[in-house]
Amino acid sequence: MQQFDWGKKIVHKTAPCCECGRLLNRSIGPARNNDVPRPGDICLCAYCGCGNVVADDLGLRRPTDEEMLEIARDRDIQQMRRAIQTALDEMAEDANTFSVEIGVEHK
Repeated sequence: MQQFDWGKKIVHKTAPCCECGRLLNRSIGPARNNDVPRPGDICLCAYCGCGNVVADDLGLRRPTDEEMLEIARDRDIQQMRRAIQTALDEMAEDANTFSVEIGVEHK
């Protein structure tokens, strides 16, 4: 199993997340001995937590079925996905609380 560095950021070619479509040029991923992304590296979108894979052109691509299983089995990656989702939930809750406090109507 790969070591996970919570501060590790993979800098890659600007590409949309395969799930949410947000343009990314950095993602979060497992640590290695160097910081250079390689094709096949798994990285997570900070906006939705989706697993993406560094493509041959160093952009992002959707994971294959086998890579999806690897992502699902990797405890470190799942822990990071939960952390991303928790942060997103907290930001949404804070935004909702703030808008209610200032009287913004939700529909």
